[in-house]
Parts: sequence; C-alpha cells; structure tokens
Amino acid sequence: MVQVAEDFGGIGGQPGMVVEVDPLRLVAGAGGGLLQQAFGVGQRSGGGARVARAGVRAGLDQPCEGQHPRGGVGLGALEGALRHVDGLAGKAAHQGLHGHGGQHVAAQRDVPGDAGEAGPRLSFDRFDDISDRCDIAPVRPTRREPGYDDGAVVPNGGWKPLTAADAEPHHASDSTPDSVRIELVHRPLPNIDPDDLTGRLEVAARLDPLDGRWPTTLLGCTISPGDRATTTEDSATDRRIGLHVDNFDRLTCPRRHQGRRRLCLNLGPGPRYLLIGDHDVQQICRTLHPDADLARYYPHTQDVRAYVAAGHPLRCLRIRLEPGEGYIAPTELLPHDGSTAGIGQPSVAAFWLGRLPKAP
Repeated sequence: MVQVAEDFGGIGGQPGMVVEVDPLRLVAGAGGGLLQQAFGVGQRSGGGARVARAGVRAGLDQPCEGQHPRGGVGLGALEGALRHVDGLAGKAAHQGLHGHGGQHVAAQRDVPGDAGEAGPRLSFDRFDDISDRCDIAPVRPTRREPGYDDGAVVPNGGWKPLTAADAEPHHASDSTPDSVRIELVHRPLPNIDPDDLTGRLEVAARLDPLDGRWPTTLLGCTISPGDRATTTEDSATDRRIGLHVDNFDRLTCPRRHQGRRRLCLNLGPGPRYLLIGDHDVQQICRTLHPDADLARYYPHTQDVRAYVAAGHPLRCLRIRLEPGEGYIAPTELLPHDGSTAGIGQPSVAAFWLGRLPKAP
C-alpha cells in the first residue's frame, strides 16, 4: 500500500488525514501523464481537509496568515500547507501521516545560523565525474503562458555544458554540512516492461531506497510525461509552478538549511532531469528583504519569483538522471524542479524525506 496524505496535521490544531491506496488502483494515464487516484470522491476531515483529485496536493508552500518581513499579514509560518512536490502522491510522515494532528519534527542543527556556504553544494570527487550530465542556463519568468502560473521561474533555454569554472563554486567541501549537500545516488532496479508505469509504482511502494541508510516511508510518486520544461504541477489549478522551494519542515529563513533532504529515484522508463537554482532561498531572501528581521520569516516560492522579476541574477543547473539514478538534495533550501525536456518517454519518480544516519 502507498500512504497518501494531505498536509492537515499541525495546522491550527486540525487533525491529520490518511488514505491508504493500493498501487494497483493508481491509474497512470500515459497520454496525459497524470497520476490519478481511482478511489473516487475525497472524504472530508478536520474542517475541510480533502483528498485531491489528481497528483494529490501535498506540500506546496501557499500564502496564509503569518509574519511578513514588512509587517502585517504575509506568507506566514504555515505557508507550506498544500500541493506540490512534482505532482506528488504523498506527504511527510510527521504531518498527520498516522491519522492524528502530526508531531513537529525538530530539525537537527548542523551549523549555527545560515549554512555558511551559499548556493547549491554538489558532492563529487572529480569534475569529470559529473561533466557529461550537467548543463547550465539562465532563467526567466513566465508571462501568460498556457499551462503555467504567471510569473513562474523556468529555464530560458540555451543550455550549455557546465564547465569546471562553473562547477567549482558549487563543489561541496569536506566542511559542507550533510544537510545542504546534493548527492547523486544509484539503485539497481528490477526488470520492468517499459510500458508498465503501474508496475513502477508497485516497486516504489516496497523499495528500500538506500539499503537501510535512508527512511523507507515513501513520501510519494509522480509520473511525468516526456518533453516538459518543468514537471511540478499544482493539482488545484492544473498549472505548472516552475522552480520552487519545498516547505515540509516549516523552517524560518535562518534555519532553512537544517531541514530534511529529499531523496528522489528515477524509476524510468525514460531519463529525467533535476533542475536547481544557483542561489539558495536564504540568499534570495536577504537580497529581497535587506532591512527585515528574517528570524521570523518563512521563505516561499513567491520570493524566488519576486527575485527573478526584479532582475536579480539566477541560473539553473540541470543534472541528467538515468533510470535507477537519483539525488539527495535540500529541496527546502534550493529552488528546484524536475524536467523531461527533449526526452520522448515518460518517467516515474519516487520520493523519500530523511537524513543520513550519523557516523558511529
């Protein structure tokens, strides 16, 4: 069974809600590329909680009442309430996944204050290890484009191979905390017919993603059609949201680097890409709100959009992931998305939240 839940736990004391779904009842529409729930109309719980119709609303940072750096009502402490993670079918375990209001999981403190190293930090031994799978391009805001939020941040095309000079500022050092590293991983997959997307969901439901070195509670899955510049879709609007930040752990700006990282595995059949902005959301918020007290501010995808709309520089790294390959990344800290641009096949991605165990 795949656990599928909305993020109702811990929000104003409302109870959480869980639906267990047999993967065989998750219908993958290969043409439309949507992960659909076949269990019908959603029940209601906790003052209006509902199961979403397609893709399952699950962690999209959404404006709600809270403290804005300029005062008054802003994006708020609980803005991560609904909808996203690559069209996702799942939710963080501490947010009501066991049928109650959820218990806040305190983030481990790797270093005081900000991460100390700005922007993405990619783990690799030699540049040659990553040079054939990484590209870089500028970004742009969308403007009244079909299928997208207005103002969503997307790659501008014109991809160029990542050079050693481009990669060096983003090379993780020995002192880089685990919580801010991007690590590339590989997991052998069972043989699955290329057209069997539902079979890939079954694999995800029982997979131990890192052979005991990562939590095995599946956060969710997404099926992405081929040739999409970005893949994450807000299931409430059927519009893609572009580069965004996750908000499962609900951390303020100075603590953003302390959140759990997300592990993603590409279950195929096609390759896919990880997109990562070259500035993290702490940098972005400091630039946007130089005079604000960020200690109580909760970064939001809207900050990424405002940053780009104001003309501040942001480039996008693109990392190719073949079936069986994946990443561990701080998606609460880094603007990110998936992509299948130029790829003719769909692909299934599975997600888990967690931390690597501490060395003995």
